[in-house]
Amino acid sequence: PGNAYYADLRPTGDCTAVLVDTGEVRWTLECHDGEVRCFSQGAASDDLACVTHVDEVKRIEVFYDHGIIEVFVNDGEAGAMLAYDERKNGGFSVSGDTSCEVCSLRR
Repeated sequence: PGNAYYADLRPTGDCTAVLVDTGEVRWTLECHDGEVRCFSQGAASDDLACVTHVDEVKRIEVFYDHGIIEVFVNDGEAGAMLAYDERKNGGFSVSGDTSCEVCSLRR
């Protein structure tokens, strides 16, 4: 509710998280072999991706608040993307080898 959330992922293997999906545009995070990659599908930014390489991915934190996605890897390495979604309610999903806690953000 409110279309703003915080997600705390603790990968133990490969995982994929759909950060925002409007039905027309999707922003996705993939974690595979020490690489964390954020990218869009269906947006003008499809040719761009935020990619981080680390020895081991221990934690991924995602903050989403009505158009801004911030991703923090291992408590410090960061990237940000714009992700416009005017809906009052959004969605977040994750699959793969990870534990995840998702909390709504309050204004």
